[in-house]
Amino acid sequence: MFAFANLWRPAATAELSAVDREQVVAAARQHDGTTHTPEVALSMLHQPERWDVLAGERARYQVWITGVDSGVVFHARSDVIVGDIIRFGFACNDLLAWSELATATLSERARDSTLAMVDFALDPAAGPTLFRLGPDHPAAALWRDDLDKLALGPGWRELVAQVAHREPAIHALITGATQSRRSPRHGIYGLASHYPAALVRDLAPRFARRPAGALLDELAAFVDAAAREAQDVEVCLETTVAPGTP
Repeated sequence: MFAFANLWRPAATAELSAVDREQVVAAARQHDGTTHTPEVALSMLHQPERWDVLAGERARYQVWITGVDSGVVFHARSDVIVGDIIRFGFACNDLLAWSELATATLSERARDSTLAMVDFALDPAAGPTLFRLGPDHPAAALWRDDLDKLALGPGWRELVAQVAHREPAIHALITGATQSRRSPRHGIYGLASHYPAALVRDLAPRFARRPAGALLDELAAFVDAAAREAQDVEVCLETTVAPGTP
């Protein structure tokens, strides 16, 4: 069970811990791509508020609401970004994290908090797409039509169930759960989960004892081909419109 809790509205940088400052700077950078001092960054986050997302008593994520309808979600007590909130809509490429946020309840909902208006729901038709590319290709090169890709679609849920308790590394790949992120191509919302060639090479043999399943076989072949070609793999969630768009 996940729950939003511990609403906090910082008014000055003196109230921020070292990690808070890193998150504020990262949140402001998401808006304009520039790294500011914590003082300037906090001033840019209009009426900021932060919520913890608790799993039991432990914080799993931290959500900053900024500029009324926007925000950034971090892994708790770090500046590692999970995803963005834009126009009251959330999306990310870590589908496990997204699923957890989608089930979180507002246990202490503040009537004047815009968190109540943010849509964390995960589209049941959503699913990750995996791209193979050379180590020298920037993530922005994913727009190229000649790159090999594999769209898992909503079938990713079946794959998660198949490997969840048997192979954590494959489970992390399917859900895009790596904390290594890169900025992706136009048409993909959020940050791409990045698997460098060395990690792909180590991951490929883990499919040898996989359960039976056509989609899992496709995934195994895709990763094996990337390993043979010394390619990186990017895991992205493709969307046609930004979350929150009417």
